[in-house]
Amino acid sequence: MNFGYSLIFVPGHVEGDKLLLNKLGFAYSIGTSTAFSKQDKYGTTCNFLLKLGIEAGNGHALGFGFDLLGGYGKSNGDAYQLEYQDYEKDDLADPYSKWCWQYGSQVWMRTNMIKTVLANTEILVFAKFVRSIDPTSDENMIRGFDYFWKDETWSFGVTFRYRF
Repeated sequence: MNFGYSLIFVPGHVEGDKLLLNKLGFAYSIGTSTAFSKQDKYGTTCNFLLKLGIEAGNGHALGFGFDLLGGYGKSNGDAYQLEYQDYEKDDLADPYSKWCWQYGSQVWMRTNMIKTVLANTEILVFAKFVRSIDPTSDENMIRGFDYFWKDETWSFGVTFRYRF
């Protein structure tokens, strides 16, 4: 599940008594991006990220954007007992998840194809990369275990956006 909020600023200028926005639809935004994922092995992981973004095509039928992300979330890893060196067998892994700092970016493409059916709606296709900082320090590690923190996460999806 993925949801968020964006406050979009579109530069323009006043000519006479009319506001004229830039022709390429260049805009910048601030907002939030929140995602949850439930996995059988690790339970629920999540991220709560602030975002700064730019886009081209705002107000046009097609648009593209890029967001920088940063915040906090819960990510996962695996611990293996050193006496079992066969890392190929997942059943020997002890899964864990921890709260940590996260940062990343996302690219997206927007279209307003369903605008004729539902007013003020748009569809976004996105690819999001999030890196999780390992919160485990050496003194918190249990002897006899090897820890493998899963620091990179890729997400691909479709978002429906309502503009107001």
